[in-house]
Amino acid sequence: MNKLAAGFARIVENLIGYFVVLAVCLVTYGVIARMLNISVAWTDELLRTIFLWLIFIAAAMAYKTDNLIGFDLLNDMMTKRPRLLLCLKFLQGIGALIFGVFMSVHMFTIVSTQFSTSELTPVLNLPLWFVNSGCLLGSVLTVAFVFQKFFQLLTGKNRHE
Repeated sequence: MNKLAAGFARIVENLIGYFVVLAVCLVTYGVIARMLNISVAWTDELLRTIFLWLIFIAAAMAYKTDNLIGFDLLNDMMTKRPRLLLCLKFLQGIGALIFGVFMSVHMFTIVSTQFSTSELTPVLNLPLWFVNSGCLLGSVLTVAFVFQKFFQLLTGKNRHE
């Protein structure tokens, strides 16, 4: 199970890296094209899509690896009190679970509506459900990582792969 989770995490981390490289290339192309007075409106639309996917997937990975913004002072004070630290981790997990479920439910509604109406983006004519699926995927990943962390906390395997 740990190897499967670690392999999945590696795939997601690689996907994030590819998104960043693609975004940098698109921004560079867009800047050079504007300097040459070439219209490339499609780069802005594609960048918005990539950023949406990147932000939500990276936020889920940041939660998984405890790299989200937090109160380090509070965590440092809790290291001397392991039970309080465990309670804090559960509270963080419950908050992330509430947010992830809320986002997943609402994004599923939005994506399924856009899928049924066949809405398209204005420039690239991408299906709008595809654009917003990044938010849905990131939310579902957050929920999955919350359950993984709860399992690690309950079994005492509180390490990161």
